[in-house]
Amino acid sequence: MEILHLIENIVNHIDAGLFLREVSTSKPIFYNPGFYKIFDTDENGWQEDESFFLNFVHPEDKPQIAKNHQKFLADHIRKDEEYRIITIKNKEKWIWVRTFPMYKDNELYCHAGIIEDITYRKVVEQNLTAITQSKDEILRILSHDLRSPLQSILGLTQLLEMEASNLDNENINQYIQLIRESCNFANNLMADLLDTHSLEEGNEELHLSPVKLAGLLAEVCHMFKQQANKKEIEIDLSTENAEDLQIALDATKVTQAFNNILSNAIKFTPQKGKISVTLEDQTNYAQIHIEDTGIGIPEDKIPVLFDKFTKARRAGTSGEKTTGLGMSITKQIIDQHQGEISVESKVNEGTTFTVRFYKD
Repeated sequence: MEILHLIENIVNHIDAGLFLREVSTSKPIFYNPGFYKIFDTDENGWQEDESFFLNFVHPEDKPQIAKNHQKFLADHIRKDEEYRIITIKNKEKWIWVRTFPMYKDNELYCHAGIIEDITYRKVVEQNLTAITQSKDEILRILSHDLRSPLQSILGLTQLLEMEASNLDNENINQYIQLIRESCNFANNLMADLLDTHSLEEGNEELHLSPVKLAGLLAEVCHMFKQQANKKEIEIDLSTENAEDLQIALDATKVTQAFNNILSNAIKFTPQKGKISVTLEDQTNYAQIHIEDTGIGIPEDKIPVLFDKFTKARRAGTSGEKTTGLGMSITKQIIDQHQGEISVESKVNEGTTFTVRFYKD
């Protein structure tokens, strides 16, 4: 009796779900508390029907699981499965289920099973997969994207060494400008890779303080004035009725986010275009629009625009290079601040980024 009592205590206190169902009637013989817990209910809240818990299976997984269940009822061979369920509280979970037959006096008596909540394990697996893919992509960038500017620098310096005596100052300056552009791209690429890694690892802490957004945006616009002037692009900043608006932000990180947006706006706006930056003081949030008259973003590229290593990467209207990481970093920074970023764009008409930072 002591052993039976011990087993009963174990069965009633383990997190795994245990079930026994009679074959002839398909009625339950026993469900332990762990079984009900996995489905976010208890014995009183459980509604039994002939489908057992197939009604809880995720719609995308249900056809295959129903097919497997029918096969088990036909051949009574033990099966192990992993799939998703939607619990009574409408929560999605991953479960592992082992179902097997049990016999009494050499006759099939019931179907028994063990259920485990493996949601945490699945999340870890997905994160590890994402990290592995990210590292693979970083290695690809280091071996390809970083190699290209370094090869350009090497080739140009070799040409300068061989042809220096035959070149005038104008030609030498052109070579120096090309070398500078390649160095800048390599430097920006390494900086973006380091930022991406830090954000993914969660090593970047926010240093929040009250920030006047009007002043921050004015500094960002001023920073890009020379770059915009080279393409005769007008940058217009409007902060009417929002000059004194303050939000608790990490000024350095938010500046980096707006730098990325404005830098792209200049890259993808043709000569003599216009960029409008507007700050609005809404009831519960600060809203910033950055609108350009650029070449726009193809509709099929918008959904992946904020993804790391996005395939939406392309050269600017004057051949400017991009690392493909800036918008991903921007979104992560804004997400860190519990903010929002969205984009609207039409090809050959322009793009508008909208950023929101909430006051509380």
